[in-house]
Amino acid sequence: MYKIIILPVLVLYSITASAQVYFNKTYRPSVDFNAEGFWTPVFEITNQNEYISIGLTTNNINGQGWMVKTNTNGDTIQTQLFGNLNRNYKPFSALYTEDNKIMILCNAVGDSTLEMDLIKTNTAFNIESIYNFRNDTFSYYASHLVETENGYLIVTGVDYKNSTVLPDACLLFIDKNGNRKWEKIYGGLAYDAFTSAIHTPDKGFLALGTTRSFGAGQRDCYLIKTDSLGNQQWQQTYGTSANNSGWGIIVLNDGNYLLGGGGGILAETDGQSKKK
Repeated sequence: MYKIIILPVLVLYSITASAQVYFNKTYRPSVDFNAEGFWTPVFEITNQNEYISIGLTTNNINGQGWMVKTNTNGDTIQTQLFGNLNRNYKPFSALYTEDNKIMILCNAVGDSTLEMDLIKTNTAFNIESIYNFRNDTFSYYASHLVETENGYLIVTGVDYKNSTVLPDACLLFIDKNGNRKWEKIYGGLAYDAFTSAIHTPDKGFLALGTTRSFGAGQRDCYLIKTDSLGNQQWQQTYGTSANNSGWGIIVLNDGNYLLGGGGGILAETDGQSKKK
């Protein structure tokens, strides 16, 4: 028998495979903060029988990141706020790495700029490194983090500071010392953005999101295949004349990829630009 963890707002639900509720817990930092939500996956620290959840909480000034450690019954062991109170700090994606670290991808808004912070902590919530990313030409809006053998791929939409230019989709690759290795922009003349990505067996990437530049409708599901350096190899759109968007992509047992998103879109590709 296994358990499934569900995270709507600052609540943890744990259910068994037969849908029996194992525990149902609600969390809040203090009376000074409002509950927003756990927005990243729950990480199970298997050798310690602990869960770690990461999300957002707000006070009357700005949002802050918030980490919660519980036991497998949902009882709180430790909590930790993080982020600068002078900026609106929102964690959007996180990874529990092979070396038992937690990498947290955050958007940080302050002095009219939009930046990304990549935070490294250990499982005791001690922050070990903070890597800050911004660009002189445009601002980032980070959405997803992928771990590779030698670094991290950040999936993002790009908000141009020049309001006359619509956002493009972006991939940013950094090594594990926080050094920016490459950055690529994708899209056309209209709105384009990535929301998720997956590492492919050839060391490249499949990045999924939304486009108004290409496709059959107002918004379409947007899939791009790149090599290991982010060079585009092909792109494909999925959708109808209505609004569609891509949100998640997984690997199937036969090696194909299944993607889904808004507008009821569900599509399968072999990863070679052919869709089913």
